[in-house]
Amino acid sequence: GDAAASQHTDEVEAVAWAAERPILVSCLLRPSLAAPCRMRVLRWVTELCAELGAGEPFLADLDAATLDGDPAGERVKKMRRQQRKNRNESKMKKNQGKGDDESDDTAAAAKEGNASSSSDPFGVGDKRCFIGQWSDAKRATFDDNYMAILRRSQVVVTCKPCAYDGDYRTWEALASGAVVVMDPPDRTLQGEVQVMPLAHAPLQHGDHVQFYAARDKGNFMAVMRGLLEAPLVERYRLAERGHMHALKHHRAV
Repeated sequence: GDAAASQHTDEVEAVAWAAERPILVSCLLRPSLAAPCRMRVLRWVTELCAELGAGEPFLADLDAATLDGDPAGERVKKMRRQQRKNRNESKMKKNQGKGDDESDDTAAAAKEGNASSSSDPFGVGDKRCFIGQWSDAKRATFDDNYMAILRRSQVVVTCKPCAYDGDYRTWEALASGAVVVMDPPDRTLQGEVQVMPLAHAPLQHGDHVQFYAARDKGNFMAVMRGLLEAPLVERYRLAERGHMHALKHHRAV
């Protein structure tokens, strides 16, 4: 009956939603020694993506300080070295394969590159994760590419600076229509700075977003694995509920 039809509609919409979002997980936090909460989360997301095995994660230029003094950080640095090595080996093979028909190969490669850049403007390719700072744009700048990455992501992981009660990234992520995984507004799960939770239409764990404890790696990993192992339609429904809740209750118009 109606329930079956609604389920089918959601499943069809979920497939379309995922098709527009080739990046499974993105975490576009700016690494900084002044924000240890965010640095921890960047490490955890990188480690999680390395375990997914669905293509190498795209690593933006993370600050070396973000990676030092942590086993996961050492794994990230090793992964980055391997990525550079793979790129260099690929370039060497292409150079060795050039022959008399080099001009034809060059033209074909240029044509393929143009097609690839139009369909994959961020160079993500088969990489299922995007991790790290995209640009140096500040709050006074609207970064189209940053917003486009959010819109191409199924799951966006974010975290407030330790002493903040909120940030722009939470609402940018919700506006993108992705599933938002974030630390709770009142930080009661962290034992850190206690701040005032949202007084009006607060975000609810499991209904609008997924909360994790930003000081508890085990909790974060459990939340993420549970989310990624859930049926696609469940991720889509969570993203839709969070998006609509933000539009209904948390706009300035």
